[in-house]
Amino acid sequence: MNFKDVFILEQAQLVIHSQQELMDGGLDEQGVFEKEKILYNINSVIGKAIQEKAYIVFVRDTDVSNGSGSGFQIHQEIRVSSTAVINCNC
Repeated sequence: MNFKDVFILEQAQLVIHSQQELMDGGLDEQGVFEKEKILYNINSVIGKAIQEKAYIVFVRDTDVSNGSGSGFQIHQEIRVSSTAVINCNC
């Protein structure tokens, strides 16, 4: 499945800007406020999407961590299903 296929589906969960460096902070940026609560909420919504058999789409911003490395990856505490579509805002 590719990113274009998602637009013809009835239901999809879109998760944006959930990258490691955005959530935890980096050299020049502070991490998000109430990170644990945000991660819990993201995982709860993903769990509901999985139950409803909705597609899950992650969109990453290439400005984060220069678009590469561990900081660019989806946060390690986020539940990424094996069927999720992962794309970047290139």
